[in-house]
Amino acid sequence: MEKKNCVPVPESAEQAGAVTVSESAGENRGLLRALLFLALPTVAEEILATLLQYVDTAMVGQLGEQATASVSITTNVTWLVNSVPGAIGTAMLVLISKALGAGDERQVRKLSQQALFLAITAGALLSVASIGLCPYIPVWMGAEEAILI
Repeated sequence: MEKKNCVPVPESAEQAGAVTVSESAGENRGLLRALLFLALPTVAEEILATLLQYVDTAMVGQLGEQATASVSITTNVTWLVNSVPGAIGTAMLVLISKALGAGDERQVRKLSQQALFLAITAGALLSVASIGLCPYIPVWMGAEEAILI
């Protein structure tokens, strides 16, 4: 009995979509430019988030050691809490892009609704958790008693 493949197997590298040596360097440069252009907002966001932490530290640094230490402790927690919505957003972006590329508008609408629901739910849960744990997090981070006041 012959085994059938669900997905057709390409017979050559060109059919598989592989990059061949005969492709022009101009096409690759165009793709690289497009990728860099699409990455710029993410790079800018990360730079601005880092600068925000530096500005916070610089402004509070004038108030003394305890204030600076307090800001330094909250930096790690802020990055941790912000990483959850960032990961959800990235995952939903990939799914929505895939559906959009396939031309499935119904799936795009469905995923967009789910993304909104996930954003609201994650925001609410993280807010409650952050508020509930705020007295304990600095202690877990090893903050001195003077900073906790």
